[in-house]
Amino acid sequence: MFPQFRCRSCLVVFAGSLVAGDSSVPVCPACGTPGCAIPGTDLAAGTRVGGYQIRDLLGHGGMGCVYLANQLSLQRDVALKILHPWLAADRECTERFLQEARVAAQLNHPNIVTIYEAREESGRLYLAMAYLRGSSLSEALHRDGSLGEKDALSLGLKCCKALAYAHGKLEILHRDIKPANIMLEDGLEPVLL
Repeated sequence: MFPQFRCRSCLVVFAGSLVAGDSSVPVCPACGTPGCAIPGTDLAAGTRVGGYQIRDLLGHGGMGCVYLANQLSLQRDVALKILHPWLAADRECTERFLQEARVAAQLNHPNIVTIYEAREESGRLYLAMAYLRGSSLSEALHRDGSLGEKDALSLGLKCCKALAYAHGKLEILHRDIKPANIMLEDGLEPVLL
């Protein structure tokens, strides 16, 4: 069974074909709008998930939706990634998600996002991580065009050092390096997601 998507632009509903590990964003077959909604997965502002209160939808992809949320116990902003329901229902996917979160939480590097918590509550599988206020490299390239040679080399070197750190410490291979998974803070300071 494939999930149903609803286009945010023309409101057409269509069947998707996303599977575990697919990080593509659905595109409306009628109008071509990327980033269609999945009915039942967008949570309203004010919804509580564990110790977090949803403030706004930041984005979504093949694995889940990412929200700006308030961690109630510490009164801080976090990015809360909630796995799509059909993936959270798959025991193998759930175990892999939690294991990857446990491993990633052991990393402490300025160019790797900080993981705070991962758990399942009331059928929702979620991951709380540092909220990064910048934009993704993908968004920056789309908005500003290509990077200059010096900036591209600096950004690439920092990403390579972060990947080398993760591999050297825990033998982690990222397997999904792309501009959408690199956030830029303070100008061109990359943070790997």
